Amino acid sequence: MEPRQENESLQAVVKIEEWLFLILLGMIPVINLIAFLYLSFSRKINVNKRNFARAVLIYLIIILILVILTTILL
Repeated sequence: MEPRQENESLQAVVKIEEWLFLILLGMIPVINLIAFLYLSFSRKINVNKRNFARAVLIYLIIILILVILTTILL
């Protein structure tokens, strides 16, 4: 295990209601991109939510690349 950094404080546990809200937010087409960009780069957000938002953004970028490639090739 890696030693914990001194400046890193303990983060509060993210409740199920907050996860459900994030998943629901991810289903709204344009709002999801704006919200996950905000969550990804904000320092005030819980680390778990920030990492989830970054993972969703990576997933959205992969899907966008696949859609562009399939439209070009077809």
